[in-house]
Amino acid sequence: MKKVLKILHILSLFVPFVVGENLNETAGGTVSFPHSVKKEGVLKYENETIGQIIDGQSQTNLSEHFAGRLLWNSSTGYFSITDLKPEDSGEYRVHTNGSSSSYNLTVSGEFSMTDINRTAGGTVSFPHSVKKEGVLKYENETIGRVTDGQSQTNLSEQFAGRLLWNSSTGCFRITALKPEDSGEYRVHSHGTSRVYTLTVSVAISKPTTKAYRYGNGTCIALCYTKDWNHRLRWVRMSDNQTMAQLYNPSEKPWLGLLLNGEDKDRYKCVVERYGVEKFTIIQKKTFCNTPVSKPKIEFSGCHLRCSVENGTDVTLSLFLGNKMFVYITDPSTPLTLSVIVEKRGIFRCEAKNHVSNETLSIKVDAICSGNYHLKKSFLVVFTLLSLSTVLF
Repeated sequence: MKKVLKILHILSLFVPFVVGENLNETAGGTVSFPHSVKKEGVLKYENETIGQIIDGQSQTNLSEHFAGRLLWNSSTGYFSITDLKPEDSGEYRVHTNGSSSSYNLTVSGEFSMTDINRTAGGTVSFPHSVKKEGVLKYENETIGRVTDGQSQTNLSEQFAGRLLWNSSTGCFRITALKPEDSGEYRVHSHGTSRVYTLTVSVAISKPTTKAYRYGNGTCIALCYTKDWNHRLRWVRMSDNQTMAQLYNPSEKPWLGLLLNGEDKDRYKCVVERYGVEKFTIIQKKTFCNTPVSKPKIEFSGCHLRCSVENGTDVTLSLFLGNKMFVYITDPSTPLTLSVIVEKRGIFRCEAKNHVSNETLSIKVDAICSGNYHLKKSFLVVFTLLSLSTVLF
């Protein structure tokens, strides 16, 4: 080996050089030196050997400056340098078979850079056309290549099945984007280069909760979100235990949890997407009960009627001043109290449950007499809409 290298070095000192050819390229592009080296030869940069071929085998890692960028094509015998930088400018010499070629390379210009923002799960296209020859790099790693109009898009495990190339437009694109795809991408083709800085963010909505109530404080709590490709969880907050979960829901984008009447804990509905979480907290006591509506109070003849239309586990009470003299409790509504009034004063109708408390008052100036005399007892009539058929 040393003997061969010595012979190559001696030959390079005595072989005649052809007239230097000027090569002008743009930063980020690729340059090829069209002097074929098939069996034995070297490539020099400013008199430093940066590549050599011995018995048809290449060594292109001799220079740290060109590490990973100097290539040799065994079919054409050409050396080439990719991802050009302005500091690559200078004189290059190719020696082989008693002949030598000199190239004066000038690398000018900056990369054309574009910022691209996309959402996780979406698609990005790089609009720099690669029709015959070119590469796509991600953080200096080649992830896609086009050679003689044929593509290779399976070079990177990270982008397996997601990197595509359109032969009509010549554009590379990546589907099903992930946050970890963020970074710098470079497309090299026809001696030009384009740089794209991609930022992939996660769009996630706060989950929505809804209760299907069954009375006695029991209900099914539903958790759902409009986002796709996510994980839903119900978490009990007292011990951070996951009570139910669902991965990647599509046809059934909600998750239910049964809450019984005696449960007083708090629960958290969590939606997670690409490691990002948002949540909504519910208190079982209030979540499984419907707030009461504003009560109605009516006085007609000798009868005072107090009623409420909506609410669960409602207590409906009637007060004269601050003294309660009749009430009724029922798990469902509507609910009505009716009494015969004997005294003047301000009557207050109150409807309340675990969630809310509503009142309404009326002043009664007239009283009943004769046949409507009230003895220490009241006629209480209440009507439950759900039981009306049974009662009558």
